[in-house]
Amino acid sequence: MYNRRSGFLMCLAAPFFAFLVQQGLSIMWMEIYMGYSLSHYDGGDYMEYMQKMSEGMMNADALAIVSMIYAIICIVWFGVWYYRLKYNMPHDTVTGPAIVKDKAYEVMDKQRGLFEGYSWTIIPGLILLALGGQVVCSFFMEFVGSLRPSWYEFYEELMKSMGMESDKLGVPIILYALILGPVCEELTFRGLSYNYARRSLGFWATNIITALLFGLMHMNPLQGSMAALIGLVFGALYEKSRNIFVPMALHILFNTAGLLGGQFVTLGDTPFKFFAILLVSLLVSYVGYELVIRAIPQRIDIEIR
Repeated sequence: MYNRRSGFLMCLAAPFFAFLVQQGLSIMWMEIYMGYSLSHYDGGDYMEYMQKMSEGMMNADALAIVSMIYAIICIVWFGVWYYRLKYNMPHDTVTGPAIVKDKAYEVMDKQRGLFEGYSWTIIPGLILLALGGQVVCSFFMEFVGSLRPSWYEFYEELMKSMGMESDKLGVPIILYALILGPVCEELTFRGLSYNYARRSLGFWATNIITALLFGLMHMNPLQGSMAALIGLVFGALYEKSRNIFVPMALHILFNTAGLLGGQFVTLGDTPFKFFAILLVSLLVSYVGYELVIRAIPQRIDIEIR
């Protein structure tokens, strides 16, 4: 039988396994590169050799390829896991109102198709929410960075080491940041963690827990705090739609706006412009959110007695 403790523990399982895969591949890459470097060591200056080897290990394109492999492994693994969780779990393994509603949603989705009933306004809604949300998150990160300068410095160094600078974007990092990463993360957090926690907890507790896990997975405090903030929006859309492709699409658009349009974002050079841009961004985000929510078909109302 399902209980709150097992639900909470299972909600940690997917992030834990994702972390193990990520770290395992990183260690494997370092071992392979060290072996290759040692086999080509010509006996020259040892310190210079160690410096070159360290720089080679941190090559942005190589790290991006490792990230792509990590994402592909998790997408396949967690995609199968998510499907089995949503559609093949025996009815007597879980209890409670949340799972009864989940089962009803699943039957409804099977009968009418995954996207049947959605309004076309979900497309402009997702775009507006991604654009507005990206600017709002830029304000948030600037504010937090002003309070914690060391967090901002660490974040900038991390982005440089990963090749995330707009003028140095390679194909591997673009594929990972814009497609593979968002798909992998949504399957991990909204697909698995959220569903497990939701079977024993209410919406707000579930959404906050999974958003915090999403933030922690980024492994740096500045980006992690921003990820936790936007993770609340991803979770709210998943709760409303029970369709993993809705937060997944928003995540892809959000990353695209940040990676390719970040150089066009301005926070204003005067107090008036600063607050005007923030206000417009909040308004655009709200309009986009409302369009998305209204585009999602009405789910059946089930009263649990």
